[in-house]
Amino acid sequence: MNDYYKSIAELYNFQINFLNYKIEDDYSNYANIKEQLECEKDVEKSPKEIKKNYYSLFNMVAAGFFFLGTVSSDNHINIGLIDKCNNMSLKKIYENIICIWLMLERYLGFYPEITLYVFMSDENNIIYLKNKESEHYFDYVTQEKKDYNKRNSFFKNYRIPKQYWENISVKYIFYPLREKYNL
Repeated sequence: MNDYYKSIAELYNFQINFLNYKIEDDYSNYANIKEQLECEKDVEKSPKEIKKNYYSLFNMVAAGFFFLGTVSSDNHINIGLIDKCNNMSLKKIYENIICIWLMLERYLGFYPEITLYVFMSDENNIIYLKNKESEHYFDYVTQEKKDYNKRNSFFKNYRIPKQYWENISVKYIFYPLREKYNL
């Protein structure tokens, strides 16, 4: 709900200060809520915790993620990501999709099921990422191999309960951008 109040305050400031609208409803009290949220955000020490707790739709779109269609009746959401620069990594994929999943839980009030479709123009990179996902995770701090794979290591690092790990799935789709659009 706090994200909603922050959005209202930003919209209000944009309409008043940038567009010079004359608005009958006074949303200026939402500005106090926005300031309070910004102060709470400044208290967080870890950039990972900030990303985890304050990820927004703006961050999602800025990272290149977009919604595919609408939410299905069983609360399943499809999200897309196009690898435009051929530089996709597991870290970018999983850290962002986990933050999106947590953001949607804040917005919706329940944990949705998400399928991320990553459109890539390099078949070798798709094979590479699939192999990396299933590879055993090596913890460099303790210098030992763990009994879970790299995919699950992202969930563990973000402290996502194990029962929700299957709520997020990633599918890689070959889409020949270069050949199709002569890039």
